[in-house]
Amino acid sequence: MKRIDIDSDVRKILWVRPDSIGDAVLSASMLKYIKEKWRDSEIYVVCQDRIAELYKESPYVKDIITFNRIQLINDNSYRAFIGESLKKVGFDLCLNSVYSREPLTDFLVLASEAPVTIALDGNDANCSESYLACANQRYTYIIKSPGKWKHEIQRHIDFLNGLGIHVTDLEPVVWLSKEDQRQAVEFYRKHGIEPEKALVFFAGAQNECRRFKYWGLALDEFCRKHGLSVVAVGSSDDKKINQINLNALRVPYVNVSGSTSLRMTAAILKLSRLAVGTETGLAHIACAVGVPTVVLLGGGHFGRFMPYKGKLALATLPLECFGCNWYCKLSGYNCVKDVDHTVLFKAMEYAYNGNNSLPVIVSQKITSCTDYLPGIEYESLRSRYEISDYSFEEVQPVEVVFPKNYYQQSPLVSAIVSAYKSEKYLRGCLEDLENQTISDRLEIIVIDSASPQNERMIVEEFRKKYDNIIYVRTSNRETVYGAWNRGVRLARGRYITNANTDDRHRKDAFEVMVGVLEENPDVALVYADCWITRCENETFDKFTNAGQFVWQEFSRSFLANKGCFVGPQPMWRKEIHEKYGFFDSTFVAAGDYEFWMRIAIKEKFRHIPEKLGLYLDSPSSVEHSNQDRGMVEIQIARGRYQKALLEADGKSIADEPIMCDVPDVVEKGRLKKAYKLFADGKYREAWQAGIAAITERPFHPEAIVMLGEISMVAGDLNTARKCAKLALNMAPDFSLAKNLAKTLDEKSNLKSRRIEWATLPSWFENIYDTSAKDHNLSKPRISVCIITRNEEIFIEKCIKSVIPIASEIIVIDTGSTDRTVEIAKGLGAKVDTVRWEDDFSKPRNKCLEYAKGDWVLVIDADEELPESEHEKLIKDVMTKDVIGFRLPLINEGMEKMGSVYVPRLFRNAPGIFFWGKVHENAFESLIVRGNEWGLKIGLGSAVILHHGYDPAILKNREKNERNLRLLISAIQEDQNNPYLLMSLGLELFRAGNKNEGLSYYRKSYQTVSADPKKYSEEFKESLLTQYALNLLSEGFIDE
Repeated sequence: MKRIDIDSDVRKILWVRPDSIGDAVLSASMLKYIKEKWRDSEIYVVCQDRIAELYKESPYVKDIITFNRIQLINDNSYRAFIGESLKKVGFDLCLNSVYSREPLTDFLVLASEAPVTIALDGNDANCSESYLACANQRYTYIIKSPGKWKHEIQRHIDFLNGLGIHVTDLEPVVWLSKEDQRQAVEFYRKHGIEPEKALVFFAGAQNECRRFKYWGLALDEFCRKHGLSVVAVGSSDDKKINQINLNALRVPYVNVSGSTSLRMTAAILKLSRLAVGTETGLAHIACAVGVPTVVLLGGGHFGRFMPYKGKLALATLPLECFGCNWYCKLSGYNCVKDVDHTVLFKAMEYAYNGNNSLPVIVSQKITSCTDYLPGIEYESLRSRYEISDYSFEEVQPVEVVFPKNYYQQSPLVSAIVSAYKSEKYLRGCLEDLENQTISDRLEIIVIDSASPQNERMIVEEFRKKYDNIIYVRTSNRETVYGAWNRGVRLARGRYITNANTDDRHRKDAFEVMVGVLEENPDVALVYADCWITRCENETFDKFTNAGQFVWQEFSRSFLANKGCFVGPQPMWRKEIHEKYGFFDSTFVAAGDYEFWMRIAIKEKFRHIPEKLGLYLDSPSSVEHSNQDRGMVEIQIARGRYQKALLEADGKSIADEPIMCDVPDVVEKGRLKKAYKLFADGKYREAWQAGIAAITERPFHPEAIVMLGEISMVAGDLNTARKCAKLALNMAPDFSLAKNLAKTLDEKSNLKSRRIEWATLPSWFENIYDTSAKDHNLSKPRISVCIITRNEEIFIEKCIKSVIPIASEIIVIDTGSTDRTVEIAKGLGAKVDTVRWEDDFSKPRNKCLEYAKGDWVLVIDADEELPESEHEKLIKDVMTKDVIGFRLPLINEGMEKMGSVYVPRLFRNAPGIFFWGKVHENAFESLIVRGNEWGLKIGLGSAVILHHGYDPAILKNREKNERNLRLLISAIQEDQNNPYLLMSLGLELFRAGNKNEGLSYYRKSYQTVSADPKKYSEEFKESLLTQYALNLLSEGFIDE
């Protein structure tokens, strides 16, 4: 390169940057130094019209000459006009620092007719090598920038050094005005988003190869964890890809793609908490304004535009073919499309926490799929691209094995098989799928969710015979819906179905379903009836009939209020995931119901009235083994979509029964945080979270099993065995406890190591560890829960009656104006007050929030536990195989009716809550939890004495009128609820309206008789007892 010798008397400089947004942001920092070298000069910029605003606030730029790129390439007269515009300015010097040279760039330089023209000796990515050599000869000077793999900023430094401007460092630059920043503040105010709680997202890119559809899987989990809202930005062309990703979110978001200028977008980014997106101009802008940034970095230009300094985390899938300049040799830009969402999540955590002084590269490790994705070791990547000054973490979220002829296949249907501890079913499942009549158009995707069994071996056996199986193994266990989401990402079929390992299909099931979908393009999902068996590994052609599921015809109202009728084997169009996102992977048991509700608001389903499947009714299934979670998840799903579904069906909430909200107390003792920490390999933190859960809810066999699994994985097998025994002591028939014990038995020959932090609280072992020699169990702690309002005539007697057996007495007062609170506090009770909302279940649940004992005794202020009953109660709570007791209650003044059994004594377990505005009870949640753990509801022996229904007291306290008012209000919302009907009958009977009371008993009885299996035995017993006694008292002997 010849020495550059330029007259210092340069008046007008043309800065040529015809490329894209990111190029402008990266190169802008050079203008300061050019202006300092030629202080008396004026700098003009020639650039695309869509980028011009980036230069308008620059203190170094005199004027901007803009052009339309497409028009400049295709329109000769327009090109002449632009050339003349440049020429008439009279430039002394023209600078072209563009590395990827092209004829358009050189045209602008030559058209300026500047006497001195200087260019960077670029590459031939956008032109031929011969053209570049020829074009270089037309420049006055060419500045060299040797090195094939060099960062763009380093080339800018080379360019400045070639001009005699010596710099060692540059950073991207965006200039903003005060008005830009004011508008950004107003933007956040208008949309009701706190900037410090905003994640700004940009999925768009100039080229399709960099666009990524699966950000939503990582964004949803991340934003929910950190309480963030999402602002999607970009051009109008980016709106669609942004929305596809936003559809997966369950957090607040706004998509303003195409409605903000570049500088306003930069100002919005500057105020935000985190920027996340693809390798595009907005990523460079985010880094320029100093916001922590996460970028999905593909291999086309790896190391050229990113990484560089800043609060930056990069998610990448390193392949040997990196540096391809986006001329992909594989099936289609796999370095972007196949990045796992867990890698994106990890990168977000790094950027958000900001603990690293250097940019972080989160690299996805490739295993067992080198034929499909030729991976490259990070050390090779580091040396090739000179990126030694960066933090690095390698993540191996999944192992993927593709069939050899993967590229040649065009499947019509993708069947997703989620496998965890399903070795005994998987062979039959795969045989069933391969026997489908359209198996030649079928793709089978097996997601092995870190199963400890031998599913891999079975899959490999089938892969030797069949070329349509993709095998995925995750490094950590995921929910079934997390596994389904992985399958959806990989699926290439037009239609998707889930194939549960223990279910089977009629041989033409998929063909029939596809036929209905093909004939009905307005239908998004189809579902068919199925047979039921209780015998494992039977086939559709030969099975033991245990019943059938004949499903409901499609009805949004039914889906909203009654439950899921889609069945276990639906088929749906893959495209709906672009419209509505993915399954909620935080759900364990009802994630399919949540998704069907979500899409049914706008989409149609079609019932196929044929039996196309065989369903295994197994107590170990995800559905049956997580019934309590399923109940809560169903309520959450209804909270999200019930109203919209009813409105889509032309109805309103007022027209339909209202489902109860899930109260906050359900969150007590939840293991979500502990499971997440466990999945992330943070065993000590997961253990501590598990201990916190049993501190909140001491009777928690599931938490003890999880602690056993943590200690087992960490190597402390002795502690794991202790946890398994404790869990079985608590719940002898709990399937998860049995499985843990069995797994540990298989490891009996392995050596255990002591882990200091894996220690159970002594109070817990004192209550539940029966294995120690000569061990005397401590008496379980009893939390007594009472709600009050103006109960001064009763509260002292009530509290004194339970002091001898209580470890704590909790009183929730709902607005007493007498001495109730004073008396309760004086007797040592823990007292809190809440606002009365015409709903008894709310203060009941508030009581449960405070309870820390092993058992909960619920007693009303106008009740007492006589001293003669204390020993009986202690005997009850020492019983092992029950979740709760129905205690006999005698109403003073109504002794002739005998005692009624009420569910007042139960384990302090997670997921227990009260429901019902009046005559509230926790019975349904106790039954669900008991079924999951193999525990029953028992009949206790300790008698509760109730004073409050004495006629004189009732008259004084207006208790009956209050109950009637609340029940009538509740029944207006839920007219066919038999429990409410029975309760209203009871109150009317007590009020003297006996005939009307009997009419409500009768209606409740008729409702239950229509579908008796739907209701618990305990409820049916209470109904029959009350109804029969009241009929007898009124002389209706025959009835």
